[in-house]
Amino acid sequence: MNLRTFSLVSILFLLLGFQASAQKFKLKKGQVLVDGVAIAAYDGDNYNTVFTDLKDKSKKIIVTYTAKTFAGSETRRQWVTFKNEDASKKSDVKLEDLKFSLNFRKGLVQSMFLDFKMLTMEGLDMQAFAEFMSVDRPNLEDEYSGKNKKADALNADQVTALEKDDINIYARKGFVIVGEEKKEGVITMIFDDNAFQKSGHTVLKYNPEEEGTYLRLFSLEKGVAETKRFLGVNAESNSRFCVEVGDDMECYYGLQLKGGMAGALGAIGFNTAAFHKIIALKSGVAIVKDYETGGYAIKISSESKGYLFNTSNKDKNIEKLAKYLDCDMSKFDTADFSAESTALDVMKYYNSTCNK
Repeated sequence: MNLRTFSLVSILFLLLGFQASAQKFKLKKGQVLVDGVAIAAYDGDNYNTVFTDLKDKSKKIIVTYTAKTFAGSETRRQWVTFKNEDASKKSDVKLEDLKFSLNFRKGLVQSMFLDFKMLTMEGLDMQAFAEFMSVDRPNLEDEYSGKNKKADALNADQVTALEKDDINIYARKGFVIVGEEKKEGVITMIFDDNAFQKSGHTVLKYNPEEEGTYLRLFSLEKGVAETKRFLGVNAESNSRFCVEVGDDMECYYGLQLKGGMAGALGAIGFNTAAFHKIIALKSGVAIVKDYETGGYAIKISSESKGYLFNTSNKDKNIEKLAKYLDCDMSKFDTADFSAESTALDVMKYYNSTCNK
């Protein structure tokens, strides 16, 4: 998990965030109210809404809602489009990326206030709106209809270094398992905040301090109200999730690791649980790759935490690994614990020798 969480500045930020999220939003008689204070006027319906500044009527933000089922797909796509007054500038945002609320327009207003900052206690902030509109986002009509597929195919060999290095998961189909419950849907998981900020993707419910620790799932289950389809899952719940990668599945395990800086913080009471990629799973033993350091760890069923291999001190690593597994590991004295093959050999040896 992101160790910035433990700085005093971050803790203060989180506390302020909790205070902000506790604000009460209402839409009543054509006005947007925050904690009972009118901050803007609105007109129209859920499909077309015009927000107007109370002090300066020339300041306007237009938002339209679209819902379509495209040919060749059973999925009903929903998104909102932000526009300036003459519609010369447009920017699309997926519905599942808006704040969750039983009232669509209330969730929209919360996102505009808390995430985009274009609504404030002083009214409409047109500079914040301009900055939001300047971000290059995909045209969702074209994306969902497949119009961009041909162009994407032509540019397939021109993948940027940024895209190759971006380990984040954006709106990929998969499933989440928490306890005995399995939920299917579209998953977004941010592991690298820097790559996310440069990617141009939009995740409105995203908090940088949740990097590696918080998963967002939007259910595609039929017969379920749109407002009840969002699910947020914390790594501390010992959950697992898998996402589609071509014809295969890539899976992750939410758990804390002993060893390294995260292990040290965990030892003094901090919750350092994060989602780590599962490399192998057999007989109740898992090998995972730590999302933050890239190192490998082993998790056995009798331990609530995993053990992150120590690559800087071989003697200490063997000693602690043997204690964690309750198994003689001296045969690995000279092994390279930064290699995936070593991690797999440790699992194989433990299962054949000590996992009885």
